[in-house]
Amino acid sequence: MKGILLNRIFPLFLLLVVSPAVYAGNGDSEAGALCCGTVIFIFIAIAIKEAILKNGGRINNQMDPADGQNDPPADSSEPLPQYTPPVPQGYRSGFYMTVLPRLKDMGAGEMQCLTVLITGVINLPPNMLTAVFNLYLWDVTLGEEEDKRKPVLCSIPELQMTGSQIFMWTHMMQMPYANSVMNSWTEILSVPVDLLTFPARGERKLQFALSIAPLGMIQNPVAAATFVYEHTNSSLGYVDGIRMRIKAEELGLKYAAAVGAVDGSLDDVEKTLVRNWMDTRIESLPENLRVDTTRSLSRALMIAERLGTSIKPDEIEMLCEDIANEYPIGSFPKGDLYDIVELCMKVAAADGIAGPEELNLVNRIALLLGVDPERVTQLSDKILPVNMHSDKDINRILGLDPEWSSRQTKKHLREQYREWSARVTHSDAKVRDQADEMLRLIALKRAEIDAES
Repeated sequence: MKGILLNRIFPLFLLLVVSPAVYAGNGDSEAGALCCGTVIFIFIAIAIKEAILKNGGRINNQMDPADGQNDPPADSSEPLPQYTPPVPQGYRSGFYMTVLPRLKDMGAGEMQCLTVLITGVINLPPNMLTAVFNLYLWDVTLGEEEDKRKPVLCSIPELQMTGSQIFMWTHMMQMPYANSVMNSWTEILSVPVDLLTFPARGERKLQFALSIAPLGMIQNPVAAATFVYEHTNSSLGYVDGIRMRIKAEELGLKYAAAVGAVDGSLDDVEKTLVRNWMDTRIESLPENLRVDTTRSLSRALMIAERLGTSIKPDEIEMLCEDIANEYPIGSFPKGDLYDIVELCMKVAAADGIAGPEELNLVNRIALLLGVDPERVTQLSDKILPVNMHSDKDINRILGLDPEWSSRQTKKHLREQYREWSARVTHSDAKVRDQADEMLRLIALKRAEIDAES
């Protein structure tokens, strides 16, 4: 208040009162009036100049349209947060960001986008009007701490961190003034949702983090803001692949234990086989995933060994339910499903004899997992040779379906004959013996069909 009295009111009093009085005392009233008018004009001009300088060189306190910024459409249905400009402090100032869903024409038709808008004050140092915008995007569903947040991946090269697919947007903008003010929300970027890959599907919390710094002073931002946007992701994420693999391994352990316990117990040989399979899977993982995976699979193995001795063959479907609710079996990598069937076959063959109940259970597991029948036959030929079958059921050994027509059965037998006849000269004696036995069974089945017709 004291400064205002000294700098404004007192000089104005002297010029408006004292000066005209001097002129009036000299009998020159017209000169006094002219003096008053001149003084008023000068003070108005000074006030306007100071207001413009205080406002960063602009009268209306808005971002210059030449900056290339556009406010959101006036008819936007989404409510925008209200903004009250705070008092700037030094080169730092009040600055805010929000993210809204928008349909945008991206050149190939309209796409659902996440649109980033900002408002507030950007204070740059004098003579450093080139601002660098850096925008990061993190998935903070599990927490905002550094060890819990996950990066969001993007398939647009211009929106990627150098040397990776991690989302990062960098943009340089020439600001018109050192003190640039945006009273309304201003769009800076729209990102197509379909081109982003999140860690997992479901409800996600996405943290947008923006910093603005002078060129050459990236480590010293003059404005920064964060905003957490809640998004529903219906697609599988990149972490889902790891989770799915672990889920498949848990399912494999349970199925293998169930196959091994068909005869009433899971013996030591079968337990060792299952545990070795688990250890091999863990060793193939990156080192940073081994601890959690070991804990998860060890727990699954304990459950599997306990369930294996109590579950009935006709209850095998229940083992899929908890996993299928989270990930449809059809979405699992086929290689993981093949590995499960292969493990089950090895458990069935662990004691040297594969009984009909074990083989039936393996076939049911393969059917539940959607493994191709030809692949099942190939695995069986390799792991369960004919001499291991305690039940010499020709149909089961040859992979014949009782529901097939005579024509389908004959076609399958021809394919089997071509496959096994090519192995009679194999360098491995076991393979040659297996081929001879399979050709003998094929001949028996053909004779049976001919006799029936």
